[in-house]
Amino acid sequence: MSDTAKKDMSEEEAAEFDPARWLELYGDYLYRYAFLHLRNRESAEDVVQDAFLSAHKAWDRFERKSTVKTWLVSILRNKIVDYVRKNRKVQTVSYDGVGQDSAVDESFNAMGVWNEFLGEWEGNPEVLIEQQAFLERIKTCVKGLPDTLRQPFVMRLVDELSTEEICENLGITPNNFWVILYRSRMRLRKCLDKNWFHPAK
Repeated sequence: MSDTAKKDMSEEEAAEFDPARWLELYGDYLYRYAFLHLRNRESAEDVVQDAFLSAHKAWDRFERKSTVKTWLVSILRNKIVDYVRKNRKVQTVSYDGVGQDSAVDESFNAMGVWNEFLGEWEGNPEVLIEQQAFLERIKTCVKGLPDTLRQPFVMRLVDELSTEEICENLGITPNNFWVILYRSRMRLRKCLDKNWFHPAK
């Protein structure tokens, strides 16, 4: 970037385009993003460090078609996918296997009817989603999901990856993915119902 371009920037913009400031500006956010995926402190730190190193090496090729933060997140997302592929065998869950989830199935009887009542959630969803406490509860519920449910859910809802990309990255079929997504949503529904909408007195 030319010296003239730097002079035309505000102090905030200049900081964004200064690689030496990235850890200060984006380190915490990127770590939380990685931890949500991997749920392991050391692994999250490792992929964030790798992402920063790759970003420094590729900085001259940054075309400024997005913000630096968005660009860093895209690099980190690729590092997370690489980590998942290399460091653990992702369990390929069969349709039948996913279909047997005691935490969800206990809610239904043999006829497929609810055994327990989940009350209606009161309040405006648009208002709720803006409440920090509610968002933190959602994050806690997501972190509580088993790896086989959490990883596809986060890739879909947080990373907004396509079904094809998720299936390729995790080695599962589209049928498996949709059942996993359903199971994830059901568990989150129960978690929020218990811990937010109807907490124990």
